[in-house]
Amino acid sequence: MFEIDCSIAILADELVLKALQEMNVKTIGVGIQSSINEFRQYLNLIGDSEFLEKFFREAKKYNFDFWLFFPLNSGKENETIKMITDDLRSFMKIVKSNSDGKAKFFCELTVLIPFPGTDLEKDFVKRGIKIKKDWPLFRQKFCTYNYNDINENNLLNIIREVDPEIFIPLAGKNNKKLAFWNLIFLTDISFSLKIKIIVEDFYLDLIKRINFHQRLKFFYKNYF
Repeated sequence: MFEIDCSIAILADELVLKALQEMNVKTIGVGIQSSINEFRQYLNLIGDSEFLEKFFREAKKYNFDFWLFFPLNSGKENETIKMITDDLRSFMKIVKSNSDGKAKFFCELTVLIPFPGTDLEKDFVKRGIKIKKDWPLFRQKFCTYNYNDINENNLLNIIREVDPEIFIPLAGKNNKKLAFWNLIFLTDISFSLKIKIIVEDFYLDLIKRINFHQRLKFFYKNYF
């Protein structure tokens, strides 16, 4: 068994899903981006919301673990927190309505990052949006800019409302810290540093009583 990352445009074809199953693929990572047509058009994504629903209808027939990557915001000029919240709710509704099949769906929420040299960064600069050059936070979890009512606090509030620990394990609440342990064990860092982070996490959690979001931000900023 092995895992792959694949475009949703390809996975919407049932013949592809059958072939992947025959190849003994177990886990498939796929970017969703948005469930609202306005955002999908702005981001030049293939297909509309009906296309997205077709993907889930076909995907749930197969015994795959799907890791769905969903950036909260699109960077669109008229975008607001309400629009983002509506988009996320629409997406979650689609996912949950299709979670009765063989497939298991896991969703990771991220924050759109205007990496240097990208069209998004150029658009932000043109619009007068200041981007914090805090490179350790450019990890798709923290907002490094403000526009309209979109900022780090408001985006984190949306994440907390959906799931208290950023990563949404739709297949069961026992996996709530899966994202953190993936960060520790799958990231290319030394074994000694991994042990240090694990020990420090227990200390910050049990002794200092620092919540998960603050601990995660601390580790991203200081170690990655």
